[in-house]
Amino acid sequence: MAYNGIHASFRGNLGSDPEYKVLDSGAKVCNVSIAVTPRVKKNDEWVDGETSWLRATSWNYQADKMATLKKGDNVLVEGVLTLETYAKKDGSGDASALNVRVDEVFLGVRAGGGDKPAASAPASAGASAPDSEEDVAFF
Repeated sequence: MAYNGIHASFRGNLGSDPEYKVLDSGAKVCNVSIAVTPRVKKNDEWVDGETSWLRATSWNYQADKMATLKKGDNVLVEGVLTLETYAKKDGSGDASALNVRVDEVFLGVRAGGGDKPAASAPASAGASAPDSEEDVAFF
């Protein structure tokens, strides 16, 4: 899907288990929080930099893929950045959070390469086994 906006890619680890839902319309949606921690050079040593958190929302097929992950898993997402504004729970005003409307989900991507095999979609997704090799998606 093409959206107007800033397209970006983020690689990080899930901060919580995915929140997966099937809506009344039949559309599937999955929300996750992703911790993105850059590597920075301090003196002559590479160390973890400051962690940034973002929310990612995926739909339908991409939601099925995202739902196979669990807290701590590594993921790469590509999508459009949005700034979501919401009322604070304590009633002290509004706050904003960075969100990514996900176009693509790549599972288990590490900086040095070597993807892990993708897990099957959750039972609630209604996924069935492919009929042939041509029906197998590459994640």
